[in-house]
Formats: sequence, structure tokens, C-alpha cells
Amino acid sequence: MNDLNQLFRLDNRVAIVTGSGRGIGKSIALNFAQVGAHVVVAEIDQSTGESTAEKIRASGGKSLPVIVDLADSQQVKKLVDTTVKEFGRVDILVNNAAVVNAAPMAPIVNITDENWDQYLRINLTSTFLCSREVARVMINQKKGNIVNISSASAFQPCPSIAPYGVAKAGITNLTLTLSTELARYNIRANCIIPSAVDTGRTNPVFGTPEERAKKINIPLGRLAKTEDIAYAAIYLASDASDYVTGACIEVIGGPISKRQGDYELFLSQFPEL
Repeated sequence: MNDLNQLFRLDNRVAIVTGSGRGIGKSIALNFAQVGAHVVVAEIDQSTGESTAEKIRASGGKSLPVIVDLADSQQVKKLVDTTVKEFGRVDILVNNAAVVNAAPMAPIVNITDENWDQYLRINLTSTFLCSREVARVMINQKKGNIVNISSASAFQPCPSIAPYGVAKAGITNLTLTLSTELARYNIRANCIIPSAVDTGRTNPVFGTPEERAKKINIPLGRLAKTEDIAYAAIYLASDASDYVTGACIEVIGGPISKRQGDYELFLSQFPEL
């Protein structure tokens, strides 16, 4: 019989966590370190990236901050090369880096080419580039694990932030393709579907976390904590989910069909075009 405590451990596994200087990514990085992983903090913001890495080291873990623009293929390659040089392998990739406010909120008829490209570059292209480079290493290892962070926005209308929803839908589909292509190499790929998450930063469109939870009718009555997403990531990255691939796990506090949805709040920003 397996030791359940050990099943969820990530001892000595090397994990790249993108966008881990703050919010969900930071929580994933810190919690991965608590269960034994060596964490590469891939972040475009030097100060937040180094802060996360320092917290891990202060608690006795191993961490390497790498400042990187994840939408630049050459920088992504350097990130992976640096990881392999430092730790000898890559066991886990968490594609978390994303932004909701890459460009001003706008209805589709007012979205510029530049705004569209910027959203997809940051939110979708970065996931593709990181997955491609890490998969090349994992194929040689004959083992690996990719965890993508998608969003409930992939399955809902996204008035005023259409390219964000499109990018997240792309990540969900990319996950399915990765899981199919890489299974023969003992590489798993799954994604987490968060919805409303309290990252500590209040969006004036939504109000306080308590107000937002009430407005969008979350059955469990609260927003997700960043730790809720991190715990799901630990499960998917660990041996406890050894037979799980191509899955999209919702961490949303209840069925979306019973909620009003954030899109109504976004739509209210543009009552007329």
C-alpha cells in the first residue's frame, strides 16, 4: 500500500513556475517548496521574483529566480537551459503567467490589432513557448509533468476582455493536445480552471472580495484563495495523480451554470457601444 503522505510529496523535483512573483504563481511556488520541490521562479519583475525565491530559501528550500519575458522564445530557451544547468533536469512546469489588464477594457469593435496581439502573446504564446521548450527536455528524460492555469473565462462570454477569454480557451485546448502527443513519453499535461480568486488586489469593477462573491453568486459563498489553486497544482504535479492526464480541474466554488458570471459585471461597463 502506498504511503499517502509520500504520494503528495515533490521531494527533489525541479519545478519551473511562471509568473510566480505574486498572486497564484507565488502561492504555487511557496507551497511546492513546502512539499520538497526545488523551484525556479520565472518572473518578468525582478523584485517580486527575487522576493519569492528568498522566501523559499529562508524556509530551507532551494530556489532560483530567473528574470524572463515568457513571450520571447530565446529568453524562454535560456530559462530552460539555465534550469537544466543548475538542477540537471526539469520535472514540472507550471504555466501560470498571465494578465487580465494587458490592454484597456474594450468591446470587440474597439479592440485594436496591437491590443489583441498583446493579450495573446502574454497569455497564450508564453504557455506554448514554455511547454515546447520544457517538453523537449522531458522527452529526453522520458518523464515530466505540465500543469497549465486556464480560467473559467475559457467557457464564458468575456465582454470587454474578449482576447483574454480566447487565450484561456486556447490554453485549455493546448493542454489536451500536449497530453495526447506526450503521453508516449510518460509526460502528463493537465490544467486547472480557476474563476474568481482573491489575490489581495481589489478590482474597482468588482468591489471587495465579499461583494464580488455575492454579486456572482458563488455557491460556496467566497472567492478562491490562492492556496486553493496551489493545492490543486500539488495534486496534479504529484504521484497522487499518476493516471490523470488531459484533465481540466475546476476550482471555482460551485457550478458556473448557477452563477450570474463576472461577464455581467464587465458588460455593465459598456451599456452602449
